[in-house]
Amino acid sequence: MPKRVCIVVSSFPTISETFILNQIKFLIDSGYKVRILSTRDVDTLIGRHPVVEDYHLMDYANTIDWEKHMPLNFLQRILGALKELYKYRQTPLFSNLLKSFNVLKYGRQAVNLVKFYQTLMAKFFIDGDIIHVHFALNALPIIPLLDMINPDVRLLVTFHGYDAFHYSKQFYTPLLSSNIVSYTVNTPFLKEKVENLSFPKERVSILPVGLDTSQFNRGLRCGEVKGVFNVIFIGRLIPLKAPLLAIKIIQRLQQLRNNCHLTIIGEGPEFTACQEHIVYHNLQNIVSMKGSMTQDQVKKELSESHVFLFPGIIDGEGRSEAQGLVIQEAQAMELPVIVSDVGGMKYGMINGETGFVVKEKDIEGFVEKLKWLMDHPEEQQKMGKAARNFVVENYDNKVLGEKLIEIYES
Repeated sequence: MPKRVCIVVSSFPTISETFILNQIKFLIDSGYKVRILSTRDVDTLIGRHPVVEDYHLMDYANTIDWEKHMPLNFLQRILGALKELYKYRQTPLFSNLLKSFNVLKYGRQAVNLVKFYQTLMAKFFIDGDIIHVHFALNALPIIPLLDMINPDVRLLVTFHGYDAFHYSKQFYTPLLSSNIVSYTVNTPFLKEKVENLSFPKERVSILPVGLDTSQFNRGLRCGEVKGVFNVIFIGRLIPLKAPLLAIKIIQRLQQLRNNCHLTIIGEGPEFTACQEHIVYHNLQNIVSMKGSMTQDQVKKELSESHVFLFPGIIDGEGRSEAQGLVIQEAQAMELPVIVSDVGGMKYGMINGETGFVVKEKDIEGFVEKLKWLMDHPEEQQKMGKAARNFVVENYDNKVLGEKLIEIYES
């Protein structure tokens, strides 16, 4: 079993990407030697997340932006190059460093040692068995370095969503031309998107983003307002997540039942439009916008809610939610979830058992499902129990960590 893994991320640590932190934690617990490589500056603020502090993850982290490692002063650049040549004189990287001085091939980049310091980036991967890259665009600079490092190295690239929507087949040509790269995606929906970019389906595995279900345990309800049906929406306030549509759904539900409330947690460009709609329609008493909150605060709000509403849409750029980890977090807190039928949301729940799937933008359809849950409190709680069981069995970090190791070994 390979024991040395280089994890490549856009920035580190990113608290909004706790699933990456938890994945790293699982690998370390499983005996892997982990190196964390960030394409942007590593954040030196330690302790913002328990995993970062408890596992001393900053000790494993480096920046791989070659410009950050190339001295601005030319003399220092030369001295640094001589030092690196001596250091790697007995490794496969040495001959490639020498080739970087080829003026006929690289021109000015060879003369000013730019090509040398680009080539030197291979040093970060030289002792790895597996390179696991999060977000596909981060893998592109690594492809030219593969011949300079361990010939048996394997490259695993994880698509997360926008990296499949925003870039073309031509953009990913270096990846497509390599036959040693495997891929993971979080849902069948994203798998189809990646395959449409011409990535070979036999090398694309489905590996959802997971969570620590022990940290999302409802326990006792924490002070629900008696007689009020609490609906909650959590997510960045952007068009594809449809927070304004969530408000309109509750607005319609209130016209029929008069005992519901919507809590919206999140920030984003749609915040002002949501506030303006609330004020214009006098919805201040039935919709609360809480902005961004800590994870503990979010869990408290979830524990005081009856159902999670996520009516995502296909936005003007053709994008939609690829997975929506918050859907699994809500289910782990024993909430039925109601989601739309676009993107990958429907793959992260069981329609009719842990919640409902409704046609995109069908306000009356969402209202009908909410009314049914209001009228059937016992079924609502039964769905919540089933929802937690579903997430524990399929989305817990340990379950998905074992699947990741299977992918590494295959």
